Amino acid sequence: MQGFRLDTVQAAAALDHIRRGLDGYVAEPPAPKLPAWATKNRLTTDAHLMQVAASARLKLATFDTGIPGATLIR
Repeated sequence: MQGFRLDTVQAAAALDHIRRGLDGYVAEPPAPKLPAWATKNRLTTDAHLMQVAASARLKLATFDTGIPGATLIR
């Protein structure tokens, strides 16, 4: 993190501090299992993000109208 003038050890400590302060941080996401609606390459990331959110009992919030089950931000 050159912009903050941190060495590797300091950057890792800063990241750990940030992670501990986040509700819903998923340290180890589940292996991707694509749902039936993820029929195109561009949908695989959306599908996996939905799966990660669900595994942590969270909801995916997005501006994208094409993600079934996600909370739409307007």
